[in-house]
Amino acid sequence: MKTLIFASTAVWMWFVLLAVDAAEPPQGPPLEPKSYEIGIAPSHITTSTAALFDQRADDWDEVRGNIDFFKFYSLQAVPPKWATRLPVNTFTSFVKKHGIAVDPEFGAFGLDDGVQEGRAAAARARTMHAWLADRRLKLRALHLDGPIRRMLAYEGKKGCSLSLARAAEQMAVFLSKCHTEFPGTRIGLITNFPNWHYTSEYPGMLGSWTDRTGVYYRDVLEAVFHAARAKGTRFDFVEVDCPMNYYRATANRADPSRRVNNAAKFKALQQWCEDRGIDFWLVVNYDTNPQTVAGKSKLGNRLFHDETLHYIRRLRQDGVFPDCFTIQSWYKLPEEHLPEDGGYSFMHTARDAIRLIHKLYPEPAP
Repeated sequence: MKTLIFASTAVWMWFVLLAVDAAEPPQGPPLEPKSYEIGIAPSHITTSTAALFDQRADDWDEVRGNIDFFKFYSLQAVPPKWATRLPVNTFTSFVKKHGIAVDPEFGAFGLDDGVQEGRAAAARARTMHAWLADRRLKLRALHLDGPIRRMLAYEGKKGCSLSLARAAEQMAVFLSKCHTEFPGTRIGLITNFPNWHYTSEYPGMLGSWTDRTGVYYRDVLEAVFHAARAKGTRFDFVEVDCPMNYYRATANRADPSRRVNNAAKFKALQQWCEDRGIDFWLVVNYDTNPQTVAGKSKLGNRLFHDETLHYIRRLRQDGVFPDCFTIQSWYKLPEEHLPEDGGYSFMHTARDAIRLIHKLYPEPAP
């Protein structure tokens, strides 16, 4: 997933935003109450999460008691050198004790040079998540990180280089096999939305994947939807990755004459989902990778907190109401996961974001 690096707003602008956020949240359009879910996903490339499930398991009670799921990265069970390990035994004991559902994020697609990609990716998914079945943990949802983008052909690409039709067929194979392998588990597509033009009417701030492949993201959805239906299967949700840095953009970076309206772009995608009985999910976060933040821990930690909350307020103002909010980091900052009651840690951001979501978004009366 990991959105491309984008130059952050000037620090003075950040202080202006803080002043706005300190005021009463702006009112947006009326929203019909509905049930929605909230989950968290701490970063896999910063401090280990091991303490969350062991010696500091009681230090994030408020967050723990207000989430519907804990999302982790599939590769963390047996991580590469650059990622932190998920302590599967203490993690299992913790989520079972507290009744927390678990969601992996899986992105091992496009590794077989186009040969039976769907079957091969499904086999990898089965192997990488076998430890869950061994410990009698059920997957609530399986989040697929950019599978079509990883399989699509573009000029100069090496390895897996499929047409959209062939990539969609392979996704249908994957979905069919994984729905059988993980019965009752929702399976959905993560889209790195700034890097796609949704349609010609709704360009992305970057649009890199469309520019490289000639494929709009709506074309991706249509192709996978129809290929899956032809095979008697489906995907259950689309999850948007678009950090606040990118959401606030008003023009395409390469061609500023192409105006960007992310609120309208999000709503167009959500309408497509609703028309087909598919959920619209959204990651809420802030990209702390830009060079003006990297290496400045205190600034990056606080920006992640304040801008994530600003994002939630902005979404409410724009009338964007997802079916699921995921508070997620795939960055080195914030560098610490705790404490939840301050310090601009990940759990501090998660606590305040959850409070704000419940404050701003209407739920059905009990």
